[in-house]
Amino acid sequence: RYIARQFQTRRFPCAIHLGDVYYAGRKGEFEKHFRGPLDPVLPSTELFMLNSNHEMYSGSKWYFRYLDDKRAAHPGRQRQEGSQFVLRTGPFQIIGIDTAYHNHGRYPVDALRQQLEARLREGKADQRINILLSADHPYEYGNGGNTSLLGEDLREMARTNLIDLWFWGNTHYCALFDRSPEAPFFGSCIGHGGFPYGRKRH
Repeated sequence: RYIARQFQTRRFPCAIHLGDVYYAGRKGEFEKHFRGPLDPVLPSTELFMLNSNHEMYSGSKWYFRYLDDKRAAHPGRQRQEGSQFVLRTGPFQIIGIDTAYHNHGRYPVDALRQQLEARLREGKADQRINILLSADHPYEYGNGGNTSLLGEDLREMARTNLIDLWFWGNTHYCALFDRSPEAPFFGSCIGHGGFPYGRKRH
C-alpha cells in the first residue's frame, strides 16, 4: 500500500507487477491486495502485470479478469491484453514473459520461445538493451546451479547474449548478480515484496 501511494503522488508513466497476489490469486485477495491499493493509480499510470504461481492456484481466473477490467475502465491508458508484454522506450526493450501458466517456473512452449527470441533479436538489431522480466528465477541464491527456466528453456538465448538484464520476483530476497559464462547477463531479484531480510555480502 505504501508503494501504491508513491505511484499516486509521483505519477509514473508505467508500473510493472512481477506476480504473486497472495495467497492464491482469488477474487477477494485481488480485491483487497490489488484493486484497493492500485485502482486509484490506473488513470495516470499504465500498469503491466505478470502471472505467477500464486495466481495459478486459482487457475489465474482473477488475474485475467483484472486485466480485462482495468482495460475496460481505462481503454486509452491500460493496454495489456494477455500475460506477456513488450515495452520499447528510448534505448530499452522490456519483455515480460509468463513462467507460470504452462508449467511453474518454466517457459516450455516452442512457439512462445520462438516469439521471444524474435523480439530479443529485434531489440539487438535496433541497438536496444534487452531487459527480460519473469515471475520466476533463472538461478537461486546460495545454489550454484541454474533452474530449468535458464538451464533448459532459455539457455541458448542467454548464451548468445540476447539478454542484457534479467529481473524476476517470486523469491523473497533482493539481490544483484554479476554475469557469468553460463549466464552472461546482469540478474536481479527485485520482486521480493519488501520482505524483511538481513543484509549479506558475498
